[in-house]
Formats: sequence, C-alpha cells, structure tokens
Amino acid sequence: EVTSVEVVADPADSNATRVITGGTGLAVGNNTVSVEVTAANGTTKTTYTVTVVRSAPAFSNDTSLSTFKVDGETVTDGSSITIAQGRTSVSVEAVPTSNLATALTAGNTNLQPGANQVTVTVTADDGTVKVYTVTVTVRVPSSDTSLSSVKIDGNNFTIAEDGTSVYNASFGTQNVTVAVVTTSNTATYTITGDSKFIVGENDASITVTAETGVEKTYSFKIVVAAANTNTNISSFQINGTAVSNGDTVDLLFGTTDVSVDVDTEAATSTFTVSGASSIPAGTSTLTVTVTAQSGATANYSVTLNVLPASSVKTISAITVNGSTVTGNEITLTAGTTEAEVVVSLANAFASYTVSGTSTVTTGTNSRTITVTAQDGSTENTVISIIVPEASTDNTLAGITVDGVAISAGDTVSKANGTSSVAVVATANSAKATVVVSGEDVLVPGLNTVT
Repeated sequence: EVTSVEVVADPADSNATRVITGGTGLAVGNNTVSVEVTAANGTTKTTYTVTVVRSAPAFSNDTSLSTFKVDGETVTDGSSITIAQGRTSVSVEAVPTSNLATALTAGNTNLQPGANQVTVTVTADDGTVKVYTVTVTVRVPSSDTSLSSVKIDGNNFTIAEDGTSVYNASFGTQNVTVAVVTTSNTATYTITGDSKFIVGENDASITVTAETGVEKTYSFKIVVAAANTNTNISSFQINGTAVSNGDTVDLLFGTTDVSVDVDTEAATSTFTVSGASSIPAGTSTLTVTVTAQSGATANYSVTLNVLPASSVKTISAITVNGSTVTGNEITLTAGTTEAEVVVSLANAFASYTVSGTSTVTTGTNSRTITVTAQDGSTENTVISIIVPEASTDNTLAGITVDGVAISAGDTVSKANGTSSVAVVATANSAKATVVVSGEDVLVPGLNTVT
C-alpha cells in the first residue's frame, strides 16, 4: 500500500527557500501536495499545488499468521501440547501477517481433562477463511502402580506377581536397603519388612500408590542364611610342607619357630595356631583350632620333634694343594713351600680347623685336623705332608750332536762353514736341568761346546 510520495522542488533562485506539505499520509482518492516558495527578500511567496490520486487497494487473501503461540510456546496448525492436571484455560497469541486480516480464538477456556481442541479462525480482507487447530491435553491422574526397577543392597531384584520371589541374605544380616523406581513419577511407595530379620524366611513387601489412589502390593521373601558349621581345612602346611592331623614333623636341632599356613574350606571360618613359636627341644604339640561361623570348633594337631644336636665328625675327604690324601699321608713335589689343606665333612653341621700354617719345609710336616660336631664333641686326625729333598744327580744319560750320540770329551768334525750344531743333552735325574752353550757360535778350527 502506497501512503506517501517523494516530492522534489528546486527554486530557480538558489537563495529562495521552499516548504513541501501533503506528501505523506495519503488517503484513498485525491490528495493535494503543496510547495510554497519564499523569495530571497523573505516576503514574496508563491504556492504550487499538485493533486496526487491514491487508488483503492486490491482485496488481500492472506490468512497466514506471523505469530502463533499457546501458553508462550510457538505452535503450528495441528500441534499438540500437554498441560498440568486441573488447568481450565490456556493463553493464545495469534497475530495475522496481514493487518487487513482478523483472528478469532475459540476453545481455550473451560478446558476439560483429556484432549481439547483450541482453534484460531483467520479471515482475510477478501473473506478467505482458514482455521488453525491445536490439541491441548489436560493431564489426567495416573493409575499406574507398576514398578520400573527394584534393587536390594544394590543388586537387581525381580518381584514375581505371585509373591514367590526370594532374596537370599548372608548370615547375620539384620536389614537391607531396598531401592524402588516406579514406572509413573507421580506414584508413591512404602516398604515393609526390610529390617529386624530372623534366621530363615522374612516377609517383605512394597506397596505402590498411584496418583488416583489405586494401590498395589508386591510381596516377596528375604531369607537369612543360617550360620555355617564347617570346621574343615583344605590345606595345612608347616614350613611349606603339607601335613595332616596327627603327623610328626622332624625339625633341625636348634629350631624354635615354624611357619604355619592353613586354608579353611569355608570362607566364613577362622583359625588360631598355638605351639608354633618358642619350641622346646624334643617333642611338642602344634595345634590349629578352626572356629566355624556358628561357633563350632575343631582342633588339628601335629607333633613337632626337634632333633638332638649331631655328633657326627666323619671326614669324607682331605686334599693338599688339590691332591687327595691317602692313608693320612701325602708326598709333595721337592721344593714345595706352601700346602693348602682342605677337608670335606660328612655332616653339614660339623666344622674343622687345621693346626699350623700353610708353610712346609723339606721332610715330614705334621698337621692336625680337629673336627667339631654340632653337639660340640671333637675328634683329631693327624696327617703327614712329606716334602722330599732335592736330587744331587747332575750326570748326563746321553749327548747327541745333530742327532749322533757322542760321549763327553769326544771331538766331532763338521764340514767347513758350519756355524752351529744341534746339541741335545739328557740328564739322568728328571729334576735336574741342562744348559748347553757354544753350539751356535762355531768358527773354523776347534770349538768347545759345554
């Protein structure tokens, strides 16, 4: 719709002024637009007029809505909303897009529980009509008494309709925590029988009350187990070795404590041990007492026998410088000055000492080996370490020159130009040493080799 025009009027004299009126707020039909020009002298005025004809507009058929809200919530034709129980009206805001259209709201008051039709009738300028419908449902009270979930002490629990469901609780349980979720968030519930239990069956129930007041009771049993009477053991070990009731265990001399490992068949049983420490010499009793959950007890006993100290002083072997001593005597190589005596004992708890030092001299050297048994008794063994005198034999068994046997004092002829010969001299004593000189610096003529 056109309601104004733009008027441009420029005076011939740039010093003149002009005022334009009537160019806005045009009505249907003739409208006069005036231009008053005032000359530069400020007194001479001329008014110019123009007639502007505004035609009547065509009729609009626009039935749309620029705003459509129910209770402040934007809706469209065919929308559905749900409001709280007990409400009887809703607010409706319906604004036509065309300012020539009208909107009439109906059905938004005197609402009844359940579904209600709220309408907005839009009539366009040309008479076109469109009806917008929104279904407003007033919530009715829920009669739902069903359960969504039940947990007992955090465990999911399903309750049968016939009341045969059973929850098994451990011995000593006095109460449980029952967590209930109803299907309807408007329902309430009460719980009975969730505390002050006795051993065996206990009656419990959950009563659900719907919003309408309808009630339903779900019954079940909570069975508290009787105390466990099992006093059996599944494993019994002393110092890591399995034993049984009535066994005898030999312990090394000097043992005063043992380790005891016991496993009971029932996890609810406990046990105590007596006689595992401050063990006396000889025999004593170690007892394991198992106490069942019910208070019943059973004893498992083992005899501990601490063996007396060993008196074994047997020597199994003697070596001197790594060679075995036979018949308490050994002969070393002539010239030996050090002798290491090592003794092997038959009993691991015995010990030994060797008299004297490790130094030996030519002739017979006596050493006393004292073996001390575990019980403190001793036994001496004397061995002789013989170091023979060095041999004085410095005679030769034979001499060869370039492989030919000769005698001492012989003269051996060699070809001209020979500068050396191979001399092999063998001593009669294996302990003797031989040094040959002069055999590798021969000159023409007579040479002496010694």
